[in-house]
Amino acid sequence: MRERRNANLNKKNYLNAAKESKAEIIDISITYKYFYGMRKRICNADVAIIADMMDYQYHFDSIILASGDGDFEYTLKKLAIKGKKLYCF
Repeated sequence: MRERRNANLNKKNYLNAAKESKAEIIDISITYKYFYGMRKRICNADVAIIADMMDYQYHFDSIILASGDGDFEYTLKKLAIKGKKLYCF
């Protein structure tokens, strides 16, 4: 119970900081599907983030991405070729 409360506080602090910096917050829904009788979480967050990066590439000079997902590598290379500064964590 305590861990869940701390996670909610961290999320609340993050959202407050993002709002104060006037960052755009995009809520990506998580759906559930059943595979072989087991319930699995499905989230296309990486696809949505990549699509947004490509859609808005002419509106920014640099991008900050905090992710351990290797799916972003190709898109980031393309943005670097176009002269975008990349900060990845």
